[in-house]
Amino acid sequence: MTALSSDKPSMWQRSTTRRFLKWQFSWRTTRRALIGFAVLATLIGLFYAEENWRGWHAWNKFKRQWEAKGERFDWASAVPAPVPDDQNFALTPIVFTGYGGFLTRNGKAIPYKERDTNFVNRLRMETASRNNGPTNGVGNWQKSTVTDLKAW
Repeated sequence: MTALSSDKPSMWQRSTTRRFLKWQFSWRTTRRALIGFAVLATLIGLFYAEENWRGWHAWNKFKRQWEAKGERFDWASAVPAPVPDDQNFALTPIVFTGYGGFLTRNGKAIPYKERDTNFVNRLRMETASRNNGPTNGVGNWQKSTVTDLKAW
């Protein structure tokens, strides 16, 4: 007999790894895995469906109880009434643009002679008086004093 006889299986054919891989990728094992994943997905879906159902019923019970007490749960009751244009700060006639010009509410430029140059000064608020600051001119945020930039 020669060493290369075809009667003996090769080392690969006899290996445990080959047998394991053959078992792992057989149709029977693949079918069992697919059935297991389907069962798991079904259980997860049932869990979420049951939780959604319980939440829906709990919300409706809560809503009925509070509507009986006079509460409203529609959007119209939560949204405030619109602010009139003459009281709406967002619709002030002067808006600063990126290039330093002034615009009206509808986006048109205000002529230079009609611009209100003191608008910014009227909006500025002082947070502290200048006489109670330290002598070196540096402000203190804990005492709400401003920094005197000229002295600094």
